[in-house]
Amino acid sequence: MKGTIAVLDVGLGGINVFSTLAKTFPRERFLYQNNLKYHPYSERSEAEIKELVDADIDGVMRENPAVLIIVSDTVIEYGAEKLKTLDIPVIKIDDALVEYANRNYEQKNIVLLARKETIEANLYQKRFNYNHLYNIPSDELERIIEEKQTKTARSFTAVKEAFRPVMKKEVDLIVTGSPCLIDLQTEIREYIKYQMITDVGMIIANKLTALLPEEGKRRRGERIVKTSVPARVFREKGCRVDFKYKIKEY
Repeated sequence: MKGTIAVLDVGLGGINVFSTLAKTFPRERFLYQNNLKYHPYSERSEAEIKELVDADIDGVMRENPAVLIIVSDTVIEYGAEKLKTLDIPVIKIDDALVEYANRNYEQKNIVLLARKETIEANLYQKRFNYNHLYNIPSDELERIIEEKQTKTARSFTAVKEAFRPVMKKEVDLIVTGSPCLIDLQTEIREYIKYQMITDVGMIIANKLTALLPEEGKRRRGERIVKTSVPARVFREKGCRVDFKYKIKEY
């Protein structure tokens, strides 16, 4: 799969990144890999999580990608050492978001919207240059998105409760530790005023542009999903992908 751009996920939190990239670069070959069979990893021991993450990285590298994009904070945290050994360009969601925030919102008020374990792992906080930083756990909000309950009474109530600590604060930027959280921007706008919420797909697309060779623009694009569940299950869960793709089960 020479020339393939691989997007590595665990659940479906980064599927909109795959969608954005596939639409932004229609002539490139993309592989999106996740492991829905064992998701969520957070319910397992640290040893089990590391074993799963190492296997995920090995699995995606067997496809010989030219570029690897990591959209799962779990992979970033537990696969840190293994990722350092790779000899291809690796774009990680945490690096991309920190770079974006510090370049465009330095010394501003930032909300980090991320899973509780991501906040506790301190993947972002010490790297931001901020005026005020507010940490908001997103676990329940991500479950709402996974269960396709956005723009419902449940989603509005959950967002209101989650953002209660910052309702009367001035917020310049909301950083979405999981790309899918942008799907709740309607609900978030209902309760707080903010300048920007990160569109992880476009942020990564801008970083990817610098890595793509000119000759790649003449190739015929292809989209492949590599998943650990039957194709039917993925199609039911991955309904936010609104373009044609092939499924490769493993």
